[in-house]
Amino acid sequence: MTQDETPLPGTDAHTREVRARQASRARVMALLLGAFVILVFAIAIAKMTGGAAH
Repeated sequence: MTQDETPLPGTDAHTREVRARQASRARVMALLLGAFVILVFAIAIAKMTGGAAH
């Protein structure tokens, strides 16, 4: 999309474009949060089972 093709704010095309970017960011944040939760869970399990080196 060139500068001339940029949708004007308030139009349906602009709203769809903004929503698509928001959905993309939300998906990335969900994946990162899920990975963090799995990492914390794995660390907690390793500590409980004595897998951590002393």
